[in-house]
Amino acid sequence: MRRFFYRATSRTDRSVIQQIFEAQHYNLAQLPRSKALKEYALLVAAGGASLLVVDAGANIGASAVYLTQLDSRIHVCAIEPEPGNFSVLEANSTGLPITPIKSALANKSGKRWLTDPGLGEWGFRTGEQAGNLQVTAVTMDDILGTFDLPHFQPLICKIDIEGGESDLFSANDSWMDRFPLIIIELHDWMLPGQASSKNFLRAVSKRNFDLFFRGENTFCFNNELLGGER
Repeated sequence: MRRFFYRATSRTDRSVIQQIFEAQHYNLAQLPRSKALKEYALLVAAGGASLLVVDAGANIGASAVYLTQLDSRIHVCAIEPEPGNFSVLEANSTGLPITPIKSALANKSGKRWLTDPGLGEWGFRTGEQAGNLQVTAVTMDDILGTFDLPHFQPLICKIDIEGGESDLFSANDSWMDRFPLIIIELHDWMLPGQASSKNFLRAVSKRNFDLFFRGENTFCFNNELLGGER
């Protein structure tokens, strides 16, 4: 038991807490490939490596905190570009195996613009067109390069970046092959007519992944790493 920080005036902060801790949006227990993922984690840990989880679009840290509880050997890299969200994320990460990174995740390093479409603190978007605030963009290769591989082995990549998946998967997607599980929320429902999931669907269709759909999320299990179901 520990205190979890949120903004009392924020409706979306309460909704995030409800989704993650009450509705258990990232509970893997009932998914068909959860046993194979657990066996993979045990094998990696038996070799002395820590389990690396990347949380892209970490918001105030609810998902990052939840993901640390899946396995005691997990270390979460929590990526969040919006300054207000990031401040709360840092507070919630204190004393936990979480590395907060104040950036946007993109297909190439550089700068992006943060915009507020008026959906609350969980709806900020990043893109190349001018917006409210310029932020740093990092790639998944940049993230993986900050950790001492193979002492940290990728396990899960969770992506909820409000339509930024269109940019992220437009190029440089080879990092997908290193994660046994990718969890992504797609946003065609929020951005109709933009085909924001097209690049992700193209990238995942080239690979040997099983896809399971639950609620807002798509759970993508890498069969090349997890092997066939037993």
